[in-house]
Amino acid sequence: MEKFMNSRKLVYGLMAVMLFLTSCKKTLFNFNFLDKESITVNNLDFDYLEMKSKIRFHDGKKLQKASAHMRLRKDSIIWISITPYGIEAARAMFTQDSLVFMDKINKTYFVQHYDELSDKLKVDVDFKLLQGLLVGNTPFPPEKKRRIVRNDENFEILQRASGLDITNVINPTSLKAEKIVVKQRSTGSTLSAEYGDFRFIDKKPKKKRVTYFPFDNSIDMIYYVKDKEVVSTRVLIECTKVQKADKLRFPFKITKKYDRIQK
Repeated sequence: MEKFMNSRKLVYGLMAVMLFLTSCKKTLFNFNFLDKESITVNNLDFDYLEMKSKIRFHDGKKLQKASAHMRLRKDSIIWISITPYGIEAARAMFTQDSLVFMDKINKTYFVQHYDELSDKLKVDVDFKLLQGLLVGNTPFPPEKKRRIVRNDENFEILQRASGLDITNVINPTSLKAEKIVVKQRSTGSTLSAEYGDFRFIDKKPKKKRVTYFPFDNSIDMIYYVKDKEVVSTRVLIECTKVQKADKLRFPFKITKKYDRIQK
């Protein structure tokens, strides 16, 4: 069942675009392009979120495809079910302190903490960073420790935090992140996500600001291993359905039939 065994790679991976108005003298969504300090990023606000998507995973050698069902409770849980060939092959649960991965084909599971995952990816990752990359939210508060650079068609919020350099590329019309790049200063390894096909998902928005969600998400991981060998991985997420919810279940039960393995 080799085709199922690599499903966990898809989970690791699961760790743009409004029309630009060319006149910088106009005010867009209460943002004056000439006043960089007035920027307020339009991050997605939710309690529970459900996503159904198609995933393509390429590790530089071969391409894998699967369907994924994702559920999130903000700042708490990311739950993912992976179905490569019409049969659920794997299930994963990210919490604030760790990842649990269950291989439903081979009846095994493993637990991995974020320091172990960070060592594997050569980039310091935590729950908030993975959640931000997945839904298109700036992973660190955009108003904290920032420098803002204006370009012809967008602006960049540059941040430094915990050994990381973060670049948030923001669309001046929607005020949504179109690209997020996280670079580990000590290793040069990067995690980046580029977003597109923004769609309106709020039927009755609680706030005046319109809520858009990126239905296309391209996540790239570039890191270095022994002898400075470059490893490049890309995960393409094409959402077919995204909706907020009042409450969601996160079924995840490991029975005695499963053997724990080390990763």
